[in-house]
Amino acid sequence: MGLSTYSFEDGTITASFVGQEIAEGRNKGTYVILTGTGKYEGAKGGGGFEGVPARNSPVKGVGIFDITLNVTVPPSQ
Repeated sequence: MGLSTYSFEDGTITASFVGQEIAEGRNKGTYVILTGTGKYEGAKGGGGFEGVPARNSPVKGVGIFDITLNVTVPPSQ
């Protein structure tokens, strides 16, 4: 488990995650979006990921994951 922050040109999204090994060298998990900045201020939602952590990656030292974030942002006032 841990925290991830994703940076975009128009803001950031911070999410907590929990994952587990699903097969030899592959991980899968879920996200809960905690907060955002910029365009993503007040962001909520969730998502998931699946992939290969850095220790098992064909690219030395780099984890490779498919990530889906389902983001809801309050309307601008």
